[in-house]
Amino acid sequence: MKLKKICSAAAAAVIGVTAVSYSLNDITASAGGMGSIKYNVLLVKEGEESAHNVYKSYTCGDFTYSLRNDGTAEIVDYTGSSAKIEVPELVDGIKVTAVSFYVNKDVEDVILPDDVRMFGYEYQQSKWYKSLKADDNGLIISQGRLLGCDDTVGTVVEVPEGVTQIAPSVFENLGDITEVRLPDTLRIIGDRAFFGCTALEKINFPGSLESVGQMAFDETKWLTDSLAKSDYAVANSILVGVNAAYDANYVLPEGVNAVSSPYMFTNYEYPEDRTKVNTTLTFPASFKKIENSAFEFTMINNLVISSEIVEDYAFGGADKLRSVTLEEGVKSIGDYSFITMSEHYFDMPEEEMPVCEFNDIIIPKSIEDIGECAVGYQLVIDYKEMSVDESIEKIPGFTIYCYKDTAGEKYAADNGFNYVLMDNYGKVKGDITGDAKLDTKDAMKAIAFAKKTAQPKGPEFAAADVNNDGKLDSKDALIIINAAKNKTAIK
Repeated sequence: MKLKKICSAAAAAVIGVTAVSYSLNDITASAGGMGSIKYNVLLVKEGEESAHNVYKSYTCGDFTYSLRNDGTAEIVDYTGSSAKIEVPELVDGIKVTAVSFYVNKDVEDVILPDDVRMFGYEYQQSKWYKSLKADDNGLIISQGRLLGCDDTVGTVVEVPEGVTQIAPSVFENLGDITEVRLPDTLRIIGDRAFFGCTALEKINFPGSLESVGQMAFDETKWLTDSLAKSDYAVANSILVGVNAAYDANYVLPEGVNAVSSPYMFTNYEYPEDRTKVNTTLTFPASFKKIENSAFEFTMINNLVISSEIVEDYAFGGADKLRSVTLEEGVKSIGDYSFITMSEHYFDMPEEEMPVCEFNDIIIPKSIEDIGECAVGYQLVIDYKEMSVDESIEKIPGFTIYCYKDTAGEKYAADNGFNYVLMDNYGKVKGDITGDAKLDTKDAMKAIAFAKKTAQPKGPEFAAADVNNDGKLDSKDALIIINAAKNKTAIK
């Protein structure tokens, strides 16, 4: 398989320069400032060329657009000279759902389709924006979008009915605001919309709210107070804040069906001993669908998923992933949904090369559809001295535990993975090997688990924990040894 991708780097401390761009093989990357690299990954089968690929720009008339992960279009540039910009509903037959282009100072009017989302605030120097008049509350509104405010905005902000979106950064760092009243028509709150409103302590969230942007309420009194009362801050059904910790076991509250940012879960101070970092994120059944790329590049270590649908790239590039538990009831997992990432550097000693810790998975009977390279694969980026190589490789030794004549068995067989059928597990208590018998082989495994000389895989932990105390120790081993020796059943 051939990997094609575009890597965009917001910053690259490892490169050691303030700005750099380079093209190597099929990779294009740019970097500036200091920080960490984020990769946007596009995977295409060898020999295939898609007419439209994510992370590539296309031209339609005076508009430049790119594809979003859901297959809709985002307008990223306007190259025309008209003083009036009318954003189309479709470009090349593709629905436009977002705009993020710069509106230059000479533009006098911008017309947007009703349901198009705005990213950024690169319009505030235009004649169009400056011609808009603030209402009696100091709010600047156009076409159902709250775009800004003037210096007459008060300590209590009342957003009028009819507003469907609050654009990014509209109220950022307005420290005098204490209360915000939102209308029943509001659907979207943009990135950093209320960031730094340190006095903001009261806000209502209407049932119409569908999306909250990243860091929308960070550094507000409301968020601080919410997280003092609970480990989770929720706006309608959207998680907007957590008490992050390097050893946290996050269990999303029932009713939550979206998160404002996947990065909130790893916003913690690292301990000196990095081996102590072990975070778990559990999705409730109410989180029906984990959308395309929703948790791309997450640093969460363990996932427990009850969602019916896991879409393409949902956890793509998760380089710290150790385990994924798919509960019975999950129906489909999309293309590259759990592909991990491994970065190798030319001057890195072999003993320091990263080793993938995600080595096995149980695929329940309920799963009906498994996408291409959904599990068991890693994206390997190999930084050589003068070049960069990339490849998709199987995770060495990856094992799939599944059931006979299911999508799990078909995926494992089609992709050449080692797999173990689980049909006999659970028939005999203490049967760790899954052969529907309790004998010395099970006793030997139980001893190894108790002594920590071996680690359980797949269903082995549940089978070996015969006293159901959530740990494997000498108590479990003794019960299994005696039952195997005396040929008696474990109750």
